[in-house]
Amino acid sequence: MLRVNLLASINNQWTTIEGALALFHPNYSWGVTQEDATKLSNLDEEVSFVQNNTSLAIAKQSNPELTNELPIKLNTTRYTNYQWQFELTNYDGLTPYLLDTQNNTFTQIDNNTIVPFTVNGQEQTRFKIVFQNGILSMPDFTNQIVMNPNPGKSDSGFYLTGITNAKVTLYNLIGQNLPVETTVDGTSTRVKPLVELSQGVYVVNITQEGKTAQVKWIVE
Repeated sequence: MLRVNLLASINNQWTTIEGALALFHPNYSWGVTQEDATKLSNLDEEVSFVQNNTSLAIAKQSNPELTNELPIKLNTTRYTNYQWQFELTNYDGLTPYLLDTQNNTFTQIDNNTIVPFTVNGQEQTRFKIVFQNGILSMPDFTNQIVMNPNPGKSDSGFYLTGITNAKVTLYNLIGQNLPVETTVDGTSTRVKPLVELSQGVYVVNITQEGKTAQVKWIVE
């Protein structure tokens, strides 16, 4: 199962407002069949997977091959900033990636991957899920990132090495964007939360030269 959720900040809380679901099984087909569920029109945001020019709320697909794509269509945007949040369970096929065709960035999709984006008017055709049998876009990008300390303390933050001129954002596991202060110190980037964090696991999103990586930071 691969589910894409659309989140918007409502009353300073990231809230799921729409989504679409893809189910994979060898008995399904990449063509539109009676197994699929078409998307009903919404007055507000509307998210669907698109196959054969048909908007689907539930897309039942055979196991993906390298040539397969799942375009994500987003109709009607009431806000400027959104987040995609992905759920990936019981999946062992080719590695899925979110391709942002406007920024030419690939983000590997794992369970609970979060991808923030700003509306630019191209959202009906901007995003698609593609599949690969390996790591896209510089395979050593994630491996070269070193975080220290991890686990760490909320009030002291952490240091990242192996990146240059990168944008760093911090999220909790329900998708809230937490403010941070970043300071370059020689070959390291210090990231310090500007709010007090409780103990738990947080997601650090790192974007550099069109490539995006996510690492987990544990606060103890």
